[in-house]
Amino acid sequence: RWSQAWGYNYAYSGTVSRGRELRSDDEESKMVRYLIDRANDLVSGIIKSSHKRPYNGCLQNWYEPDHTIGAHSDDEKDLRDGYPIFSLTWGGTRRFLFKARADSPSPCISKKRDLFLEDGDLLVM
Repeated sequence: RWSQAWGYNYAYSGTVSRGRELRSDDEESKMVRYLIDRANDLVSGIIKSSHKRPYNGCLQNWYEPDHTIGAHSDDEKDLRDGYPIFSLTWGGTRRFLFKARADSPSPCISKKRDLFLEDGDLLVM
């Protein structure tokens, strides 16, 4: 997979994706800013926070048909506890596999769950 951080550097799995500046004269930046604003709109009535606009950047990933990503938890120290993670799919359908962590006390996920995300699907976790 290939990755591009937007707005701020993003560190994960021993890697740092350098944040690309969100510029007002760049069409890609405008699209990313629009998506960040929509994420903030979605959580504004749900999460009570001292942060008026808690989302200020994003990580964009590209996957070829044969690319996969291993099991992991999005638990980087830069992520704020209690804030959802948004995953927007563009392009081909992708399999998203969920399974409970071995140390998870939650009974919500008792076994593996597959989701197939299609172009335009938004998953909020």
